[in-house]
Amino acid sequence: MPMQGSFQDGLEAMIAETASSSLSTESLEILTNVRFAVFGLGSRAYPNFCSFAHIVKRLLKSLGGEEIHETGEGDELCGQESSFNEWAAGAFKAACDSFGIYDVDMKAAISSIASSAKDWKKGLFKLSKTPVGNESIPEALSKLHRKKVVPAKCISVQNLQSSQSDRVTNLVKIDRCGHDEIMYKAGDHLSVYPTNEKVLVDALLDRVICDVGYDDCVTMEIKEVDKWVQSNKIPFVTTLRQMITSYLDITSPPSPKLLAVFSEEATNEEEKNELELLSTDNDKYEDWSHANYPNIVEVLEKFKSVACDVTMLINHLPLLNPRHYSISSSQDLHPSEVHVTVALVSYEIKGNTHNGVCSYYLSNLKPNDVVYCNIRKASSFYLPTDRSSPVIMIGPGTGIAPFRSFWQQALFEHTENKDSVKRDMTLYFGCRNSKHDDIYAKETTELVNQKILSSVRTAYSREENLPKTYVQQILHQDMEKVGETILDKQGHVYVCGDVTMASDVSKMITKILQEYAALSDEEAKQFISELRTSKRYHEDIFGVTLKVKEVTEKVRKGSKRLRKQKTLTKQLTLNS
Repeated sequence: MPMQGSFQDGLEAMIAETASSSLSTESLEILTNVRFAVFGLGSRAYPNFCSFAHIVKRLLKSLGGEEIHETGEGDELCGQESSFNEWAAGAFKAACDSFGIYDVDMKAAISSIASSAKDWKKGLFKLSKTPVGNESIPEALSKLHRKKVVPAKCISVQNLQSSQSDRVTNLVKIDRCGHDEIMYKAGDHLSVYPTNEKVLVDALLDRVICDVGYDDCVTMEIKEVDKWVQSNKIPFVTTLRQMITSYLDITSPPSPKLLAVFSEEATNEEEKNELELLSTDNDKYEDWSHANYPNIVEVLEKFKSVACDVTMLINHLPLLNPRHYSISSSQDLHPSEVHVTVALVSYEIKGNTHNGVCSYYLSNLKPNDVVYCNIRKASSFYLPTDRSSPVIMIGPGTGIAPFRSFWQQALFEHTENKDSVKRDMTLYFGCRNSKHDDIYAKETTELVNQKILSSVRTAYSREENLPKTYVQQILHQDMEKVGETILDKQGHVYVCGDVTMASDVSKMITKILQEYAALSDEEAKQFISELRTSKRYHEDIFGVTLKVKEVTEKVRKGSKRLRKQKTLTKQLTLNS
């Protein structure tokens, strides 16, 4: 995940403080006897790819640690697993050399890195019926994700787009049911724990080999030496149906490791060979998974000869993770509610319809349906405590979501004390068409009339009889106001949207600072960096969205080139 916000900022500050500290050398080098290697996970679709790993490396080195192997990077869009395996092999060899351990079967040791003692094998795992009742869903989710999850209730789901629009964007209102775990501030995120589509769950249950009933209470067990113990993967009593519905990810492409197991269990020679190739050739796997993005049901439909034991799937499928949404309400204004603004994700690949797990789940909620959730804090995206500080909010599409919580908070503040200082809040919003996609136009117009919002500037990219316009262009048109707000009035800038838009906005703000204050490109970029450090430039980036294929392909091509360059460099180094 990208490191946006206070955690990364805090570590950067700690490193700087350590470097400039007046403490003695001895007290700073507390890790003198520690040797380390770091591997970072991330996505090149985000800015500052794997920067957190490099920050950790610098911190450890500043405290006296010795780096024994170069920092590795794993890109989730291209070869993350193979990158880790390659790095881990090098790190293991470096550790052996560093500690003087030479009596090691290096080939066998490195081979074992890619496998696990608890990888699935026939007879090693089983589902056992139990008379003990099911673990409640919130308790089970809390155990799996190590954070308390609570049940809330759906109040309503309202499509904000016009009936003529080909998109669906829902305002989902949820009753907090009095839970402290869903207390929030404007700017926080709601973490929603969705369920998989019933049609996929039923199709998968029909396909697996299983010797227990779908609705029997069971535990997953693993054989250790001569006894059976409960598996850590699903460490509670549940049913197979509930497991596949609520706890396991059945929509992401199967991993190379699972495809390797499928290859072993396939009886058709052609299918066996194709599965083996996909599980061993990283480039072919990456091309296949990104071209088709197949879920587990589609893979099992294609490879019909695979004997799919249900314990194999449970062991290899990843957990179904929560989805995080910027909150679109103020708890002060709506004490018992939390709102989110969610675009429905649905697309076709080679005749198969794929729906976003959580956006589809939320879209189909009915009043009083239970929603399992909790709050993820976003302390680096809160309104300034000083209400006299002007605020610029930039968010096209569903990027407007957190700003609804901001203007509701401002409305509450004014309602509570009409004599208090009103916030100076300007919204820059972008959408395709004013008739169909300006989802909060009525609400924002009323707030401008009430002087809760200072102004709303909207860019339309597909407005009839008008040229395409984007928020960056509107910002540039308002260069004087934007420059004055940032430089002269010490204002705050908030940006919410996908990674491409956030990057474009950052470039435009840099350009505005150059033109408004006659700064050089380097000076403007440095000023933006200082704004981030002083928490006056805030970003809530939610990754690749509507342009997923375009951006993903671009990033993957870049990642492939980098990996080939690194491989070539290593080969040249070894040969020299």
